[in-house]
Amino acid sequence: MATTTHSPITRAYSSSSKIIVLEGNISAGKTYLSNKLGQSLDYKVFLEPTTTNPYLQQFYAEPKRYALDMQLWLLNQRYNTYLAALDYALNNDNSGVVLDRSMFSDWVFAENCRKEGLISPEGFKQYTAIRDSMLLNVPIPNITLYLNVSPSECLRRIQSIRKRTIPLTYLEGLDICYQEFLKEIKLKGSNVITFDWNQFGEVDDIVTEIKKDISSTSPSLLLSKNIIGNLVKNREDITSTYQTELSFMHKESLSSTSSSAAVVQDKNNA
Repeated sequence: MATTTHSPITRAYSSSSKIIVLEGNISAGKTYLSNKLGQSLDYKVFLEPTTTNPYLQQFYAEPKRYALDMQLWLLNQRYNTYLAALDYALNNDNSGVVLDRSMFSDWVFAENCRKEGLISPEGFKQYTAIRDSMLLNVPIPNITLYLNVSPSECLRRIQSIRKRTIPLTYLEGLDICYQEFLKEIKLKGSNVITFDWNQFGEVDDIVTEIKKDISSTSPSLLLSKNIIGNLVKNREDITSTYQTELSFMHKESLSSTSSSAAVVQDKNNA
């Protein structure tokens, strides 16, 4: 059963430019459903760009040291993917795009890491500043489709399908942060549609809900090539800022590690 929430705020592109983002906890079923929706709607699918994540193994080994580095990398990847999706939607007026997560929900993972103490207050402030710069003037999705799966069911799927495990408390934290995120994206103008996906569901039911939104004639602003051009230019500036910040944090991390090691050595020699 779907729960649909409409925001009174106008979406920032034409009804013919269809941006759909799938959201949900880890192993909720987003990637599979993204591909199925792309086939059913004849939309281009943009999957989450995490397969080449250079920080994943380091994060698993030392989560507190690499959490911010990895989150900034993911934010940058998701930003570029979202701009590519916008560009495609603009230049293919009779089509649309489906994204497996987006730059908007990247906050869910950063906030959860902050709460767990994996990202420091200073690091989170840096993350927020970069994210705010990226979000400036970026249109929100027409539809945010949320697959609602309990943390315990996500854990069962991770263990049975991915053959690994994640602390249940981590998944529970993501679930809480996702509820905050959905309220935010709704207020910004996206149509939030929630599906209970604990037992999975029928793709046709979701397609029906999406088509209801697509057929809406509510007024909206048109995206233009000039806006896309400005976003691309902004992307170059922000990417440069991201690389500078990351380089600075690497130096700070190495300096901190060296200082800590020196202190330990001094104590051992005392």
